[in-house]
Amino acid sequence: MRVWQALIILLLTSAAAANAATITAASCSSTAVQAAINSAAGGDTVVIPDGSCTWTSGISIKGKGLIVRGSSSVGVTITNNVTTAPAISVSEDRTFHTDVSNLSIIGNSSEYSAIAVTTITTDTPGMAVLIHDIVFTNSRAIRMYTNRGVIYSNRMNDNKGIRDFVQCTPGQSMPSSWTTASTMGMADTTGQSNLYVEDNFLSYSLAQSIDIAGGCRIVIRNNTFDHSALSSHGPDTEDYGLRHFELYNNTFLWVNRGDCDGSLTVNLSYFFFLRGGTGVITNNVGLTDMTSCAWGKKPALNMTVMNLQRNAGPNPCWGANTSGGAMYPAPRQIGLGRVTGTGKDGKGRTTDSITYVGDREPLYIWNQPGMTPSLDDYGGNAGACAPPYDQTSNYVVQGRDYFVGTPKPGWTPYTYPHPLRVGGIRVPTAPQNLRVVR
Repeated sequence: MRVWQALIILLLTSAAAANAATITAASCSSTAVQAAINSAAGGDTVVIPDGSCTWTSGISIKGKGLIVRGSSSVGVTITNNVTTAPAISVSEDRTFHTDVSNLSIIGNSSEYSAIAVTTITTDTPGMAVLIHDIVFTNSRAIRMYTNRGVIYSNRMNDNKGIRDFVQCTPGQSMPSSWTTASTMGMADTTGQSNLYVEDNFLSYSLAQSIDIAGGCRIVIRNNTFDHSALSSHGPDTEDYGLRHFELYNNTFLWVNRGDCDGSLTVNLSYFFFLRGGTGVITNNVGLTDMTSCAWGKKPALNMTVMNLQRNAGPNPCWGANTSGGAMYPAPRQIGLGRVTGTGKDGKGRTTDSITYVGDREPLYIWNQPGMTPSLDDYGGNAGACAPPYDQTSNYVVQGRDYFVGTPKPGWTPYTYPHPLRVGGIRVPTAPQNLRVVR
């Protein structure tokens, strides 16, 4: 693109931002909010007036980028009775960062999340969506079908439930996640190649306050996990599993209250259950193994290669009738990264998961005193393979697939706070010393 063309685009974008309108919905009802959205132009702000409303139908932000926010930080309460779709459906826009904020959402038992974000297409990148300053109560909160976005300054209380605050599952919408290089740390040159979850406060979500799946690339930093755990999916219940994660500078809270009957001490099975991919874990406070009279010892980090013993996913019962890691590595297991080529699995079936390009990508853990990584196997649970089968301990090996006490070479955390939070690339600024070449 020529410089003068870039300048014209810049001026048009800046002019559009300057001319953006603010439209206040007639009420906080979903029909009134949708009517305001329908009347808005790209880049406009739709304000939801203070009040308490029950929604039985959702709203959709699609075909244009908007700012949709409550009138005040605590004034809009939405009781979500939408059970056939997300309460708020957002599709990424090509030119504007859609922004949803300033709401309080009370959830329901629906499988749909309160907010769902989808990408446009696999070949045309959208612009990262911002979700912030929202209070979720008893709600599946946010589902991201994209590896872009910034989710920050939210609160969630699941009251000892197992709902997720964020599920990152781009899946088939971003099939290249596993066939392209890592974008961890400053390798994310645009700030829009990973999903950023930062400065949130999550309470009593016992199993998967954040659930990483389907080729997800996620950065989890500066959050507080109050009696809340994280989980992930590997190539067992789905085709791909998580691609990579960064877990750093978070605070984990768990209190042993001294009881032995479990009436007071909360039962967390783990702080993080990891089933594949690679990442970094560093400088988290309180991310330590948990011991109590009520529940015994529970690991801060529990790792598994589930499809060794689980009859599910594209490569079920991997390594069946072998032992000692005879079929190492397993597809997309912990410590592996970018995939290329095809090969045959243990049953002679063609798979894209056997040949890996370049160096392996081990998991790195450092500055985490009190954490002893634990290994887990699936055998004995419903849907298990018939024994004999191989064990995780033969596939996830310290010093090969993961390192403890060693920083990841070349890794530098991405800029914090994320630049989009302060308008870093929301509205372009004029370039300095511009020279127009004819």
